[in-house]
Amino acid sequence: MSWFKQTNRLKRAELGSGSLSKQATTQQTEHLKTIGASLKCAIQEALQRQSLLQHQYSVMVTQAQALIQRASYQQHQGDVGTARSLLIQKNKLLVQATRLKTRIESCDAEIQSLRQNLAHIEDQLDASQQWLEAP
Repeated sequence: MSWFKQTNRLKRAELGSGSLSKQATTQQTEHLKTIGASLKCAIQEALQRQSLLQHQYSVMVTQAQALIQRASYQQHQGDVGTARSLLIQKNKLLVQATRLKTRIESCDAEIQSLRQNLAHIEDQLDASQQWLEAP
C-alpha cells in the first residue's frame, strides 16, 4: 500500500474517532509541506531534463535533414557511394532521435505523475490546515 493511501486511511480513522491532536496535525502539516517542496523540485528537474532532451532531439532531426540534402547533392553529382554513406549516417541518427523521443515521452509521464502527487499532497495539506483552524 502506498504512503499516500496509508496516510489517508490513518487520517480518516483518527479524524473519525476524534483522537487526532492538534500537535500531530501540525507535525503532519509540516511533513506535507516538506513533501510538497520536494515534489516541486522534482518537477522542475524533470522539466529541465525534458527541455534538454527536446533540444537534443531537435538538433538531431535538423542534422538528419542536412544529411539527406547532402546525400541528394552527392547522388546528383554521381557520387553514389558517399550518398549511400550519408544516408546510413542519417538512419543511425534517426534511430538515436527515436530513442530520445521515447525518453521525452517518459519525462512527460514522470512530470504528470509528479504533478498528480503534488496535487494530492496539496489537498491533504489544505485539509490539515482547515482542521487546525477549526474551533
